[in-house]
Parts: sequence; structure tokens; C-alpha cells
Amino acid sequence: MKQNDIAIFEYLKLKFISVELINHLNLAFRNVSQIEDGIGDKMGLLARGVATFISSATFAFVFNWRITLVCVGVGPVSVITMAIMSRVKYFCIYQKFIILQLAVLDQYGYLSSSAMQGMMNVSGEAEALAEESIMNVKTVSACNGQDHMVKKYDKQLRNGRFFAIQYNFINGFFEGFMFFQLYVFYAAAFLYVSQYF
Repeated sequence: MKQNDIAIFEYLKLKFISVELINHLNLAFRNVSQIEDGIGDKMGLLARGVATFISSATFAFVFNWRITLVCVGVGPVSVITMAIMSRVKYFCIYQKFIILQLAVLDQYGYLSSSAMQGMMNVSGEAEALAEESIMNVKTVSACNGQDHMVKKYDKQLRNGRFFAIQYNFINGFFEGFMFFQLYVFYAAAFLYVSQYF
């Protein structure tokens, strides 16, 4: 749009121009947000996690290496659980083939993403209904349809309740499973300490 001569605006309709400008702006903002999502918070969390792990492991091995060996086992188990939770998949960049994909990982990713997609669809339909009601507030008011629109909106949100419960149950289960693993290793460390010290 920016590369064209000014005379093109005489032939194009105003709606086309505004839609084209909005599309360009959406593309630009989407790219910026993708870069921000990719780099922003994740790099800081990664650096903090690596620094915490190295300093904690060093201190623990210096203090008491026997107990540390018992507790180190939680690392690989937690990494596997977190990989399942974050739905990590390894892709070959050039050939677009999946190199490694765990069956559990794929099942979790499918359940979680389908529930999230259902929530987003229902939420989008409810949002469209609310937006339509607000845009046509005079018509809704003239036809005395406020109660009808509120009931319709409420019904639409209730349709998404199943997806929200499913999504939160899956995430809660894996979060609880991660803490269960952590507490099992803590119990093993306490058992070791109580028997040998």
C-alpha cells in the first residue's frame, strides 16, 4: 500500500484502504509480539534456573555429598515432567520431520490444546455476541431484548465451562504430579538422613 502512487487512492474504496492498513498493522504487531514472546521472559527464567541449579548443587556437594546424590535424582524426572507440561517437541528445521515425540507428550498436548481451542472458540463467540449487543444497543433497547441477550451470553459462557474444567484439570494434574515427585525425593532424602546419620 505504501509503495503505490497517491493516484491509486482515487480509484480504491475507503473501506479497502482502511482494511489494508489494519492488515499491515496487525502483521507488524503480531511479529513484534512473537519476538517478544520468544525472547522476553523465557531467557531470564532460563538464566535464573541455570544459575540457581549450579549454585545449589555446588553448595550441596560441599556441605554433604551423600544426601546430594539422593536429591540429584529429582532433576531428570522434573525435566521430563516439565517437558511434557510444556509440550516440547523436537523438529528437524530443514526437513520438517518430527524427530522425537513421546506418546505421553503427544497425548497431553492434544488434550490440552483441544481444550484450550474449545475455550477460545466459545469465548470468541461470547465476545462477538457482547460486541454485537453493544454496537446495536439502541435496537436491543428498543426491542426490550436486554434480558434475552444476557441469557444468550450466559448460555454461551456456560458452553465453555466444560473446556475450562478439562483444561484446568489437565494442567492441575501435571502440576500436582510434579510436586508429588518432588516430595517423594524429599522423603527419600529424609529417610536416608534418618538412617545413616
